[in-house]
Amino acid sequence: MRRRWGQHFLKTRDMAWRIVAWAGLQADRPVLEIGPGSGALTEVLLEAGYTVVAVEVDPLWVEYLQRRWASESRFRVVAGDVLQVDWRRLGLTEPFGIIGNIPYEISSPLVERLIRHEGAWYRAVWTVQREFGERLAARPATAAYGALSVIAQLRWSIELGFIIPPGAFRPPPKVESVVIRIDPRSDIPDAVRTSAFSAFVHAAFRHRRKTLLNSLLRTPSWRDRADTVARCLETLGFSATVRAEQIPVEAWLALWNCVMGQEQSA
Repeated sequence: MRRRWGQHFLKTRDMAWRIVAWAGLQADRPVLEIGPGSGALTEVLLEAGYTVVAVEVDPLWVEYLQRRWASESRFRVVAGDVLQVDWRRLGLTEPFGIIGNIPYEISSPLVERLIRHEGAWYRAVWTVQREFGERLAARPATAAYGALSVIAQLRWSIELGFIIPPGAFRPPPKVESVVIRIDPRSDIPDAVRTSAFSAFVHAAFRHRRKTLLNSLLRTPSWRDRADTVARCLETLGFSATVRAEQIPVEAWLALWNCVMGQEQSA
């Protein structure tokens, strides 16, 4: 067994079947599997009738998977880094499903890849570190709620599934994992797709112990625009002392639109 790139492999078919059953992927759509490793999920996906294209970074696992399913026409493994490969050039009919047991180290970069490839996929089902999954799905006024929560939830519908204990993996990680289901929203506002909106939300959350306005004052690009933000907060019914984690997801879009509107009319 090789332990590289932060990989932890599922030990039992029962857990693999549970993940695939909960995933609810469309039977007639192909599946992109991220980091198949020893093929625990791959085996179940193929038995369930899916067509699978797997992207694996470890050349030894690539060789193993090629040998194991050499005669299976519904399976193909691509050697490469899933953070570098262009998913649209994998030969998958769009939109495709995505599934994978995701190493914690690449969870955040994979969120960026989901954004970059929006329109190519219809659902992503990942096993991730529990803390990361809870950050994605966090509600306002909780410790896990942050910029990642806001940006992800304005783009996607996110559902937490079941907890997977460390003992379900080989070798066991030091943390619990959770299965998450991510579906693109059909009504993603244009503003949310911009890097400027993302930078604004990150700046507002950067100093969590400060108020939203004080956090922006510590960001050079927003220092001279804090008065505009203050007026918009008041317009939306928020106190000038509100913290970023107290603002609901949808209100961030309203706040951004108000700020942009006032700046354009000034």
